[in-house]
Amino acid sequence: MYDPAPASRAVLVGASTFTALDDLPAVQANVPALRSLLGDPVLHLAAEQCQTLVDPASPREVSAAVRAAAREATDTLLVYYAGHGLIDPGTGLLHLAVPDSDQDSVFDTAVPYEWIKRSIETSGAARRIVILDCCYSARAFGVQSESVAALAEIDGTYLMAAAAETAVALSPPGEPHTAFTGELLELLRSGVASPNEFLDLDAVFDQLARRLQAKGRPRPQSLCRNSLGSWPFARNNAYQPAPEGRTPIPDVARALDASRTVPVPVLAAQISGLSEHRPATATEMVHTALQHRPVTDLVRLCAALYQAGCQRHIEAALPALVAARTVQECADLLEQLLATPAEDGAVALLRLTAELKPAADTVRLATALRGPNKGVGRGGG
Repeated sequence: MYDPAPASRAVLVGASTFTALDDLPAVQANVPALRSLLGDPVLHLAAEQCQTLVDPASPREVSAAVRAAAREATDTLLVYYAGHGLIDPGTGLLHLAVPDSDQDSVFDTAVPYEWIKRSIETSGAARRIVILDCCYSARAFGVQSESVAALAEIDGTYLMAAAAETAVALSPPGEPHTAFTGELLELLRSGVASPNEFLDLDAVFDQLARRLQAKGRPRPQSLCRNSLGSWPFARNNAYQPAPEGRTPIPDVARALDASRTVPVPVLAAQISGLSEHRPATATEMVHTALQHRPVTDLVRLCAALYQAGCQRHIEAALPALVAARTVQECADLLEQLLATPAEDGAVALLRLTAELKPAADTVRLATALRGPNKGVGRGGG
């Protein structure tokens, strides 16, 4: 991926000027700045392999560009959008605004995210990356539908959303870029001081989350499948070779395989050991475990990681767990977690299940928790 890749494609979309919505002037600078980094050090894309759309004329223009790129890409497909995220009140689904979009008529004036998703899931690209820098962008994970599970099951898809669905994506006055994209650009330019020559997607996301939260800005969210988060995305411009004699960074593929099989105490110790110097790998190991191991193992793992102060890896992986597990498994895990030091994880899991599962599943979850032998509160409630 670090050689010129004619089989890779990128579509960068920015909507900054609107007739019926607030203008977002910082978005206009996002697209060319990100485009300049896709040549080097990120994807090494030639100009003809990256299409940029600033203030596109219509939803169809955006959809056609993504569809064409998805059809041509066989290596990496990157789709980026910055602008207003709008929710269709009739369906509760995310739409991406263009200059003529109207909040009172979302369904026929903005780009349905479903159009974008459809092109991506039918693409022959081996790796698919979607970056959304907009308010309500977490809605792309799927809400009140089966979109979460459907998206999670698409091989080689990594979705990064700039803000939680109830937050307004922050565009700081006087700054040249939106908060999320500005931090992303700075990260790609300056790198991260570490013995890793490349930054994988999880490392990029982990650093973005830390930096944005440190500035009091909305925490981004991510969803990935098939370990794409461990794929080298950009050259690390702050690479520092490990001192002689230092333990080498573990092989990611072996670490992820071990997440499925090694005893829980061993796994918890491995994750704790990686948490400081290799946080993205630690989170990916939790991702793998939460999606594939029995519920009884997950209870013990969560409790051990909370006791070790490594709960952030669990919290980052919870959306993938909700997507991969049945309602009954979520209910069983919830009840058992409430009796452990990971009780806060149970609260987060309950909230995410309500947000990300279809409404009917939320009802089934409540029923399961209030069954004859169960209850959210150990004493009855």
